[in-house]
Amino acid sequence: MQAVVKPWGKTRLLHLSAVTEVWHASIKAGGRSSWHRHERKHNAFHVVSGELRVHAEPDSCYHAQAGQSVVILAGRRHQFEAISDVELIETYWIDSVDPADIIREIEVPLGQ
Repeated sequence: MQAVVKPWGKTRLLHLSAVTEVWHASIKAGGRSSWHRHERKHNAFHVVSGELRVHAEPDSCYHAQAGQSVVILAGRRHQFEAISDVELIETYWIDSVDPADIIREIEVPLGQ
């Protein structure tokens, strides 16, 4: 998919399903999003390079550098801000996924 240009940089969709979205974002130093919230989607910022600050209500401020992540739960108002040029993977998901949703068949030893 083509990159979508935003006032703070650009983003490109990497994966979309009924319960997840994955985006690659390039945010220029000083770039920031508007204050916003997602009614159903949780949001994670996985920093690949640079330094990101995420403000979240009420009165929280999170910092993440390369290799670190910030998770914002659905319904929480937030805003991101790039302290330096940032490359990140942004993931959204909803609670419909159930990790226990598996039905095991009879185990068969390998080689049989």
